[in-house]
Amino acid sequence: MGRDRRRRARGAAPAALLPLSDLNGDRKQWTEFLEKNRAKELILYCRSGHRAGRAAKLLAGEGFRTANAGGFGDWQSANLPVRKSDQPAR
Repeated sequence: MGRDRRRRARGAAPAALLPLSDLNGDRKQWTEFLEKNRAKELILYCRSGHRAGRAAKLLAGEGFRTANAGGFGDWQSANLPVRKSDQPAR
């Protein structure tokens, strides 16, 4: 089981799950999401907050409004909604 799949099995925020590697690459997964959400603030998170910070900085440099929510543990500690891996993203 790959690293991303293991992380998803633990649960996730009710959000789109898009890898930093794709954002830094050909954006096959990110392009449609960014087009649909250009006018919104993008709240990013990852396991530790590090990759979310890198993505937030990159996207802010492209004119997107971004916020780094930190690590997923921080998200859970704040009692924010969590979905299981078998539930669809909103």
